[in-house]
Amino acid sequence: MPRRRQGSALLLVLIIGSVLLLGLAALIGVALNEHRSSERSALSAAAFFLAEAGVDRSTSSILADSFANDANWSARDAATFTRSFTADSQSLGNRTGGYAVVVRKNQTLYTVSAKGWVANPGADLTTERAVEVVFERTLSSSGFGNASGCIAVTTFTASSTGASSISATQPGPAFDSYDSSHNTAPGTGNRNNKVLVGTLGAANNDLNLGNGSYYATVATGSSTATPTPTVATAKNASPPYDILTKIDDPDDKIANPVAYSAARVRHDLAFAVDPGIPPVVESAAGWHLVLPRDGKANTQWKLNGKLSDFSPSVTTTTTNVTKSGGTIAIGTSDADKHYIATSSLDNVSALDISGEVVLVCLGPINATNGLKVNYRTAGAKLTIYTAGSVSGVIKTTQQLGTATAPTPNYQAARLAIGMLPGNHNISLASLEPVAINTAVSHAVKNPTAGGTVIMNFGDQDTFVGQIHAPYSAAQLSAVGQKGKLSDYCGSLLAKTIQITGSNGFAFHYDEALGQGSPSGKTPSLVRKSWRQLAAHDAAFR
Repeated sequence: MPRRRQGSALLLVLIIGSVLLLGLAALIGVALNEHRSSERSALSAAAFFLAEAGVDRSTSSILADSFANDANWSARDAATFTRSFTADSQSLGNRTGGYAVVVRKNQTLYTVSAKGWVANPGADLTTERAVEVVFERTLSSSGFGNASGCIAVTTFTASSTGASSISATQPGPAFDSYDSSHNTAPGTGNRNNKVLVGTLGAANNDLNLGNGSYYATVATGSSTATPTPTVATAKNASPPYDILTKIDDPDDKIANPVAYSAARVRHDLAFAVDPGIPPVVESAAGWHLVLPRDGKANTQWKLNGKLSDFSPSVTTTTTNVTKSGGTIAIGTSDADKHYIATSSLDNVSALDISGEVVLVCLGPINATNGLKVNYRTAGAKLTIYTAGSVSGVIKTTQQLGTATAPTPNYQAARLAIGMLPGNHNISLASLEPVAINTAVSHAVKNPTAGGTVIMNFGDQDTFVGQIHAPYSAAQLSAVGQKGKLSDYCGSLLAKTIQITGSNGFAFHYDEALGQGSPSGKTPSLVRKSWRQLAAHDAAFR
């Protein structure tokens, strides 16, 4: 009996030991599974954060729009760029990892696809996570900011000259938009439909579109009396063209003419007209004042105030403004800020601009013989306020760079022309910032018609800039050769707009006018959407 008891006890110990071993093995298995699960969660979280880091690392390049010129980014095509990053192993807890980014650009929209991956030290576990974020790149508003295209305060007319007919081979004006952020000329490769053409007027026939081609949004104002004004066509067209069949659908990216119903022309255009008052500037704020009163005694500059007779006093610091023949050079760097008052721009053939320049002109701007504007610094910008009329095509052969190696300029934000109201009461004796600002501020409370804007385009003339003339009539004509359209690049706001001529011109709205200017404005990103992607998404192939 004792031996049987001893055998039973041993068997019981063996059974209990086996159970304990099985339980321990199960516990170890559970612990290992929990560890792997925990490791997977940690790897997944790290991979997700790396994917987000990929998005963050792309934003600086988006803000600078520098992909094409950055050797760190590889181009799949003209609008798709890729880049890979290796993460710091120590920061990942001795794990290895990295992330890949794909950026696809579509005008101002940037789609960022980023994939992060992490592997544990033994590399038996690897986790991938991916996200997609769509940003819109925007810039702060610049210039006068009211004319998102070609806008008349009262009436807009685009028709033939006199009683002559417009034949099928004589095109009317063409309207579209372009993006000058890369300083590229408007054309088929740089064309969009973000231009507004129309009038704030709400009466019937306030908008006469004539024989034009409108890759644009067309709009009129509205009122209770005429909630849906008539959109007139060219009265003298031969054969009579129905403009409603020639407006391109603003939602159509193919840019083909489509059938258009009258209901699809906007009748809700409204905004407050900015009077465009010249700024009050002070020497204490870094501005250099260039005024006729500071000229040498008994000189034409002091007596008549013409910039072409510029001659500073020996006691005045004007070393940053020089005159050579008909050329006036203003500023030497982007840090310079100049405020200049003049009675006219007669006999001034060229303005060389560095930094920021505000020029107030009492008399008319006659640019019939051409006015060349050269931008010598990256942020160069010229704003002209005129109390007179503007005539000629303002043949501003605007160029960037040095006189010996200039490049064409298509950035309309660099030049702004503001037409002052007719009752401004500015005299030659008060050509200084405070007096000018006071007089114009008083005038805009009860404005009268100002001068006129008359631009006669010849063969392939080009104007690049923005004209803000809410008190003035604008007359644009093009009489060049058939098939050779002249170009107006920028924006126009006038009291009335009349477009005539046997050959139309092309109006290209610079989209950057509604977003910013090249003179140091800071771009920003607006997040349009965010979503998670599968790690094997087609974006990464």
